[in-house]
Amino acid sequence: MDFKYVEEYVYLSEKAGTLYGIHFQNNPKPQAKLLYCIKGRGIDYAVDLRRDSPTFLKWVCVELSEENRKQIFIPKGFGHVFISLEDNTKNVMRIDESFDSHKQA
Repeated sequence: MDFKYVEEYVYLSEKAGTLYGIHFQNNPKPQAKLLYCIKGRGIDYAVDLRRDSPTFLKWVCVELSEENRKQIFIPKGFGHVFISLEDNTKNVMRIDESFDSHKQA
């Protein structure tokens, strides 16, 4: 996988059940993302939002936690949602394109 990130964010979900998403960035600078959990645990969902894709609207989910050390790669054109399962869950998100507030959805 050839993924070079340009920005890295650490975000905190103070309460279990906090929903972050659904987030994606439109053209002309869609983002790929790599996410993992450094404290607590939660579930991350990725959904294919590319209308011309044979997997359009198909989705996957993975539990991320500091214990299981899993990561999820979210390709360009996918939306993603994170739901915290514990208080004070911290995640790291690396993105390959800078955020553009005019292209965020």
